[in-house]
Amino acid sequence: RLQIDIDQKERRSCGHFFSMPAADPIDTSTEPLVSKEIPADVPAEPLVSKEVPQAVAVEEKVVVKEPAKEPVKEGPKGPSMMQKVTTLLKENVFLQHILLVPLVILLTYFIGGIIIWPIFLAASVFLSVKSIRKRKQDVYEAFVASLEEDNIDDVQEVAWLNQIVTKYWISCVPALVKPHIDGVSKTLTDSKPAFIHKLEIGKWTFGKKGPRFSQIRTTKEPDASKYVLDGELTFVPDFSLELRIEPVKLIVVKILLTDVVFKGRLRIRFNLNKESPNASIVSVCFVGDPLIEFSIRPMGSVDMLSLPKVYEWLNETIINAIKPLMVWPQKLQFTLGQGEVVSEHSIDEPITDIAIIDKDELSEPPGYLIVEKALNSALPAAINHGNPPPAKELYLTYRRAPAGEPITGLAVVCPSQGDVVPEGFTMIEKTPNGLSANLNAGTKAPEVFLCYGKHPGPPITGLGIMNISKAVTFDDSYTRLDITPSGKLANINAGTNGDPSFFAYRGGSKSFLGYPLLVTNPERGMLRVGLIEGSDLKAADVCGTSDPYCVFTVGPLDAKKLPKQKSSVIEYTLNPVWNESFVFEASVEDILTINLYDKDVVGSDDFLGRIQVPLNTLMCGMTVEQWIPLQLVSKGFLRLTFTAVNFGLPAEGEVKAVEVLECQGSTGMFSKLTGSKGGIKPVPFMRGTSSSGVIRNKTARPIKVVKQEIKVKPPGTEFISLSGHVEKLPTKSVMIGISQGWQRRWFVLHEHKLSYYRSSKDAASHTLGSVGLKNATIDTDEENEFTFNVKTKAKTIQCKVSNEEEFVEWYHALKTNIALSDNVKSRFEQSEVDENSEDDLATAEA
Repeated sequence: RLQIDIDQKERRSCGHFFSMPAADPIDTSTEPLVSKEIPADVPAEPLVSKEVPQAVAVEEKVVVKEPAKEPVKEGPKGPSMMQKVTTLLKENVFLQHILLVPLVILLTYFIGGIIIWPIFLAASVFLSVKSIRKRKQDVYEAFVASLEEDNIDDVQEVAWLNQIVTKYWISCVPALVKPHIDGVSKTLTDSKPAFIHKLEIGKWTFGKKGPRFSQIRTTKEPDASKYVLDGELTFVPDFSLELRIEPVKLIVVKILLTDVVFKGRLRIRFNLNKESPNASIVSVCFVGDPLIEFSIRPMGSVDMLSLPKVYEWLNETIINAIKPLMVWPQKLQFTLGQGEVVSEHSIDEPITDIAIIDKDELSEPPGYLIVEKALNSALPAAINHGNPPPAKELYLTYRRAPAGEPITGLAVVCPSQGDVVPEGFTMIEKTPNGLSANLNAGTKAPEVFLCYGKHPGPPITGLGIMNISKAVTFDDSYTRLDITPSGKLANINAGTNGDPSFFAYRGGSKSFLGYPLLVTNPERGMLRVGLIEGSDLKAADVCGTSDPYCVFTVGPLDAKKLPKQKSSVIEYTLNPVWNESFVFEASVEDILTINLYDKDVVGSDDFLGRIQVPLNTLMCGMTVEQWIPLQLVSKGFLRLTFTAVNFGLPAEGEVKAVEVLECQGSTGMFSKLTGSKGGIKPVPFMRGTSSSGVIRNKTARPIKVVKQEIKVKPPGTEFISLSGHVEKLPTKSVMIGISQGWQRRWFVLHEHKLSYYRSSKDAASHTLGSVGLKNATIDTDEENEFTFNVKTKAKTIQCKVSNEEEFVEWYHALKTNIALSDNVKSRFEQSEVDENSEDDLATAEA
């Protein structure tokens, strides 16, 4: 816990600026001052030098005001025409030469060219050099003015800061940095290629060498609530970090990262308060791209770095994972003292103003908050993230002014595609510094702008950016703004190479348009379909995975040709995550058809399943979310959302799940030869029934859902005894990093002990191993298998069962016995209790 209490003298030497006692006000008017006459009988005081106190009262002066003059009428502002012509002639050398040529020709006729032309050339060179000098002087003056606008004062001493950093580096900083190391690990996991199973950070040590500041600067007018230091940092720590790479499952390659060097301009911001310590939250970031260097070398016998392009790819991946977390507007935040860092974005107060800023501006407007990270992700919240230069890097900022009118609606418009700014909305066309606020600035995509409105309604209390390029779980309190006023997808990076991203807001109307849309026809309107993720899909490729994508159509069953919309292709996975949305014009009589395929480079795409949903049960403005099993295949689920934006049944009562139709068709060899990918026979549609007269009802659930439910289920109150066959991975491997595979064993769970045997016929004395469950833990992963891990002090047992019933039974039994075993005393603890009780008894008898 760090507490800084420096007196006024030390503060002045460290470069701090504090307010001095205010002097009496001085009349700064331009009126003449008349000195006050001194009577002759008053003796004159001798002139004696006195010490001037720190705050001196200003001597009173008598001011005689002149009679007010009549206001003078000002003429028209701006330069006259003659002044404009004169300025143009002075600045444009080419125009000067054009005007001089006729005069030179005339003088040549009367005087002669031998004299006139050398004079003309000399004058031309003189004027050109003079113009260049003037332009250079203008550039220099503009550069000096930009430095003054940067609000940076002179360089100051830094010994005090280096002393504080060195003192608290080993004791405090590693604990503060650990969450951010975990954030880098998560970023590496998010940015890993699809062909790598796992990429994460393993063991790491922070070292004992702290950073050194060579110079610091302070702002001329620091904010009353925060204090900012800019320092030139050189950081060469004795830092080492282990990088774990799994090219395929169960094969681990370790790489050591050492010799790290950081150089750059570091900005430290202290949020000041009246409590102890006076700076509760500290944020650190680099201003501009820092210089980051490091060395990587393999650990163990496997040298993965010797493979072609692996070293360059790994180096680029690490740099791209570190830099976005440390360069403004991204920052690392931690607390001094107790408590946690509370984001200002989580405050539930109305937002009154919104602005778009360019990263080149290097600061947000005064009083504004900048959205620096994407929602529930370590990715930067750059609006056009993923676009290469010359695309501009824009950020969203907002403020909560206490006396301002709250914003209640948002909209994303693309004028070139027919979008019109909604009535009463304001379009943000410029940044606070006058730059373009086009969200696609610097790209060839059509112009896109953000609009806001202040109509009566619930206020918007939070803003964010949803980047759906990575598999993340978004906060349910935010609503994604993914529909434009004309009914198109509101992807702010549409038509560019950037990541698909959307604005999101908290509070407000909770509409996908950003504002409520009136219902004009309850039978027909706008349908939004959300494709969130898939689970346990069929493996269609030789490598045991698939490259799934979905095709959506909306219309009658007997329609021959319907407009299609396709999702993106997620490569090498059986558990794809899309987080995409699609918008259709639909009616209550239409059927939504979703076909799932595996993308193939050669030949036709493989069929992975179909889902058909009638729209006659959707309520207007209400969203239905559910897992739906794929039909015409043996396995697979899709997690979908359905929203009738401005049509459907009245929103009354609870939201009901959609009824899925029974699909009919063939997916065998004949359908591939004929080109029909599992088509169905048109059957007359009846309201409330399926095409075959039966509602689809499949009781199977995704493994992911089963695991989520069992994790939150509370443990029992009594020990559970259980035995049965369970598959187990060997705890020791024959080859380093390579497992022998699953082995079938007989497990016996009895109270706080778990034992396993080769078969059920083996006696208790022939056990292969056993572990005590005291202080143990149990967890499971997100894979498509019923696996769980039991971790104890001695070893970790990896287990797998064949079906949902066995998984729920074993997981709950182990979770219960582990919880109860923590309350059971071991024999050593029991012997200590017995000895203490005997001593107490002897003392009582004495």
